[in-house]
Amino acid sequence: MAWLEGLATERLNQRFAIEGLEDGQLLGTANLVAIDWKNGTAFHGMMLGAAETQGKGYGLDTVMTIMRYAFDELRLERLDGDIIEYNAASHRLYVGKCGWREEGRQRGWHFREGRRWDRILVGVTRQDYADLVAENRYWVD
Repeated sequence: MAWLEGLATERLNQRFAIEGLEDGQLLGTANLVAIDWKNGTAFHGMMLGAAETQGKGYGLDTVMTIMRYAFDELRLERLDGDIIEYNAASHRLYVGKCGWREEGRQRGWHFREGRRWDRILVGVTRQDYADLVAENRYWVD
């Protein structure tokens, strides 16, 4: 319980709950961790739970909201993340829809189901985000 209570005041790691719009159920979590205030960077990760939540826009809304918070509120300059090679849905979301870019690979980094998978390093800058929002007008009703 002390760990959970301590999260509210932790400056270098921020964690968020993702709630469903209809019922307020916990759908997953998102975070900004290892925040480097001097360099304006952080690592972002997200986990959505049940398969039935997929394809409903929760992931897109979460990533866009995290980027808006990180760049517009916290004034960070870039976010880093990673995607395991088999997670095509995450790749489509981050790289295909949210303006993140592949920046490298760590070959054979993850072992799952009897084989090794690459870890794909991704990142997004404040400018990438600004360009994406100007192009798709995401926050305009």
